[in-house]
Amino acid sequence: MKKKKNNFKLLIILLIIVLDIIVVKLISNSDKGGKNNTSARMSLYDRGLDMISSMNALAGDDNYRKMIGMPQEVESIINDILAMDYSEPKQVYKVTNLDDIMNLTMYMSGVDENTFKGETKDYIKRKFAGTICNVIMGKSSGAMALAASSCFAKQDIFVDSTVTEGILYIYVYENAYPVFVSFMPGEDGAVLANCSYMILDSMIGADTETAKDSMALGLLSVEIEEVNR
Repeated sequence: MKKKKNNFKLLIILLIIVLDIIVVKLISNSDKGGKNNTSARMSLYDRGLDMISSMNALAGDDNYRKMIGMPQEVESIINDILAMDYSEPKQVYKVTNLDDIMNLTMYMSGVDENTFKGETKDYIKRKFAGTICNVIMGKSSGAMALAASSCFAKQDIFVDSTVTEGILYIYVYENAYPVFVSFMPGEDGAVLANCSYMILDSMIGADTETAKDSMALGLLSVEIEEVNR
C-alpha cells in the first residue's frame, strides 16, 4: 500500500512538472507572438522616429566621428545638430507627388523612362527617393552641409507587406533641422528605409506652406500632407 502511495505521489509530481513545462512554453510562445505582432504593427511614423533616434546617436558617437575623419566644417555642423531638440517633431509630412518628382528629374536629365529595362527603373526609384533630400539641399546649403548629412545617413531593412509603393516622410521640428525618411518596397515584403538630415535653415519650425516653398524643385513644388501618429 505504501509503495502504491509513493508511486501515486511520484505520478502527481511528474504530472505537475509536465504541466509547468507546457504552461511555460505556452507563455513563451505567446510572448514571442506578441512581440512579432507588435513589430508588424509598428507604423512607418514610429519606424522613422526610431531611425532618427539612431541617427542622432551615431552623430554623437565620438569614435565614429574620429574614424570617418570629418573636416572641421562638417564637425561644426554636426555639433550644431547635436545641440538641437529632436525629442518630438512639430509635424510630420508625407510627400504625395513622389512619382511626379521622379519623372520630372528624368525628363530634365534627358532620360526617357520607357528606355529602362527589367528592374532598372525600380532600382533607380529606390535610389532616387533616398537622395531627394540631397537634391533639395544642393540648391542652397552647400557642399559641407551635404557632406554632413551623408556622413550620418542611416539605412534600415524590415518587412512590411503593406508598403507597396515608395513613401517619403519629412519630420519637421520646432528648433531643429528636419529629417527625411524614405521607405521603398522590395521583394517578399521587404522595405528599404533611408534617413538623413535636411540641413536647411528655412525648414526649422516650418509650417506647411513654408516647407513647400523651401523644397520646391524648379517649377515643380513638393506636394505634402500631414501625417498623424
